[in-house]
Amino acid sequence: MAKKGLNATRMKERNYARFIRELRLKQATRAQIARVMGLTRSATSIIAEELISTGIVSEVSFSHNEERKTKELSWNKEYSYSAGVSLGRENIYIGLCDFCGNVIDSLRIQTADCVAGEETIKLIGNTILQMIKKNKPAGKFLGVGVAAPGPLDEHTGVVLDPPEFDLIHDIPVAELLRDILHCDIALENDANALALAECCYGIQNRYERFLELFVDMGVGASLILDGKLVAGPSGLGNGFGHTSIIIDGLSCPCGNEGCLEMYAAIPHIVNAAIKIDPTLTSWQIITDQAYLGDSAALDVISSQARYLASMIVTARNALDIQAVILTGETILYRPTLLMMEIEKEVNRRIASRSAQRIEIIPSQIIGNAMLISSVNLVIERFMNQPFVFMKEGRLPCAS
Repeated sequence: MAKKGLNATRMKERNYARFIRELRLKQATRAQIARVMGLTRSATSIIAEELISTGIVSEVSFSHNEERKTKELSWNKEYSYSAGVSLGRENIYIGLCDFCGNVIDSLRIQTADCVAGEETIKLIGNTILQMIKKNKPAGKFLGVGVAAPGPLDEHTGVVLDPPEFDLIHDIPVAELLRDILHCDIALENDANALALAECCYGIQNRYERFLELFVDMGVGASLILDGKLVAGPSGLGNGFGHTSIIIDGLSCPCGNEGCLEMYAAIPHIVNAAIKIDPTLTSWQIITDQAYLGDSAALDVISSQARYLASMIVTARNALDIQAVILTGETILYRPTLLMMEIEKEVNRRIASRSAQRIEIIPSQIIGNAMLISSVNLVIERFMNQPFVFMKEGRLPCAS
């Protein structure tokens, strides 16, 4: 009897979690949800009524015409709100979003202006408190999502020793924020966070197997296979930025040699460009000059495409990915030329082994992708166990 009861509870938890996930991408009627989940209309209505009563879901009537009215379920954006923190090598983003991921307030801090160590995390925690007091968001406080370069330990909430990111080394980020905000903290590798957000706020269901390629002050990548994040245990994301593309190449702070990051990260590709032409002092200038036909700038774009293609082809051969989603604040400046070069190089290399071409497209997340991806970590945690949150009342308020 005990085993039967346990199985029934687990089934109920799975049904609630799936019900909420089905509504995240688009609103739907009860009948539509019942068909997708394979439940009876009665079972679907029981779940719907409980979710409506708790405020997670709302139901709205609208008319197709004068004779036909339909009721559709959707997420209630005022059910809760979350905070997000994106720790970057160049910028730190802090902000609040409602339950549906709409930005309520946000702030950017230049990393160069921050004091290394715990003081920066304490500053972030107090900034979130001030934002909450100023905006008084509707609903309950769901928690804080933190996205950071790896390696990190998501279980203990510690950012370890990311290469070229001395600001945060061996810092118990989750513990420090929890002491200030008294809430759940979700810590994740920044590339993984972007890939998860892409599934909801970006490409949605367009691809089942894709690589999220994050190129900025560093290079990171994350995999979505069959609609699910593939996360390694080390907190490094999937380590594609530290794939060797040149044997006996430059030594990387990670301990490897010839890492992709040592060539394709924005500071490194710009430094290489300056050696060719001293006027090519930023990625924006390189890109603008390439569009004007400048030969040196075009060579830099071509080199960047080859570097990135080397890793992408390896991922394609091993994992049969359908697409690469390019993201990063700097690399997405006028990205069409670079993406065309990457796609041409990748598909040239795999043409003899596959009839399927790989698409290279920019991130489809509208707005501040770094902030949205960090907030999404909290919402993902909620969606994985909504029944537990509802039953135990695990939605604290910051104080």
